[in-house]
Amino acid sequence: MHRLTPLAILATCALLAGCHDGPLFALKTINPVYRSQWAEDEKLGPTDAQRLEELQRLVASMPSLSDADQEYWLKHIEAILENDKNPEMRTHAIRALAGCRNSRVIDLCETQMTDESIKVRMAVCDVLGTRDESRSTQLLATTIGSESNEDVQMAAIAAVGKHRSPEAAQALKASLRSRNPAVRVACVESLGQCTGKDLGDDPQVWVAYLDGKEVDEQKKSFTRQMQDLF
Repeated sequence: MHRLTPLAILATCALLAGCHDGPLFALKTINPVYRSQWAEDEKLGPTDAQRLEELQRLVASMPSLSDADQEYWLKHIEAILENDKNPEMRTHAIRALAGCRNSRVIDLCETQMTDESIKVRMAVCDVLGTRDESRSTQLLATTIGSESNEDVQMAAIAAVGKHRSPEAAQALKASLRSRNPAVRVACVESLGQCTGKDLGDDPQVWVAYLDGKEVDEQKKSFTRQMQDLF
């Protein structure tokens, strides 16, 4: 049975009450600077479950934090992405970036585009989908064209569809000719979202549209009109 040292007791109090560092104190222990303070109590430090819970709280609270607080936690997220071997931690750290207004978010996303974890790369796509900068569109376009994992590629296709720009539409053009029917369908759906047009389900019609040719927009059925209302 482990004996609780004063340091461990203080850590437990901080986790439960928030202490003066706030309710996300456990995240500090991921940072190598803080990890040195736990050398003698490594096994009594925050568990993965506790750290994951803290990250989930951060995901929910990040949008409402001040710019200064976001900058503070961004440093800890960066440390997690660089040092944490647990892909679940890195995935939630990435998801916390979706609510962060700092311009460095895209830098971190670009770095994690090559993460070994499929879940992390999918989370990166989701975050980039919330950013309307042209660089975000470019990163998603690169992922669509180079990603070998279908799930990540599909996540990138869905994400770029949220960018209402000509660049986003062009990013999907090459994949309209994919041999994979699921990829073609996903591209058509995303094109409808990012262009606001309904040109039907034929990928070749969309290719013609992206090439600047005249294409008739389909007349929506009464059922489709009702679906759009809700």
